[in-house]
Amino acid sequence: MNLMIVIPARPPAEGKTRLALHLPQAQRERLSRLLFHHVVRTACRFAGPSRCLVVSRSHEYLGLAERLGAHGLREAQEGQNAALAQAAAAAASLGADGLLALSCDLPLLEEADLSSLVEAGREVPVVLACDKWGSGTNALLVRPIGAVPFGFGPSSLEAHLTGAANAGLAATIVDRHGLSLDLDTCADLLLLGRLCAARSARSVHGARSGAAPAMRQRRLRPAAPRRPA
Repeated sequence: MNLMIVIPARPPAEGKTRLALHLPQAQRERLSRLLFHHVVRTACRFAGPSRCLVVSRSHEYLGLAERLGAHGLREAQEGQNAALAQAAAAAASLGADGLLALSCDLPLLEEADLSSLVEAGREVPVVLACDKWGSGTNALLVRPIGAVPFGFGPSSLEAHLTGAANAGLAATIVDRHGLSLDLDTCADLLLLGRLCAARSARSVHGARSGAAPAMRQRRLRPAAPRRPA
């Protein structure tokens, strides 16, 4: 699978607005930068920098992508779906036959999480990672590029599943903490602290017992395309 990981990112000054009541602007920008750097570096380690593309209006973020050896694409039209459509065209021009759109604010993301998406993508053409609420999409793998329209926004998981069904494509949902936890609210920050503590405890137990972490995955059959209303 010749896959391109695409990471859309708003400039740091525009991120984490829902934390405005809890964190001052400078801290929100720092948090946005830390999350972005973590996701991009993890993606580059997993796929190789040449298989990663950052699309953004931020010169800072595009500069980091290029310093890591990844592709940087200046966002031409504001909005996540428009930016991803632009990046998809760029990925196809670089020879990619599949695309993995990845959220830029996943603090627990590991290479194993990305591996789980790619392995699932060997079986079905559409793979999704839902957010912690089970309604949003934090990662979307599609092959071929353009087979499913981008529907990020409210209830994006349902929108992407509907897109896959309309295209007659089977879909799988991968459920992992590293993919589901994005940081939007103060409650998310508290949850992150609890999960980090639990993960440390499991790591110690796993090292003693040799147990491997489990991955939950749901296979969804393609449904009949919906008729226009």
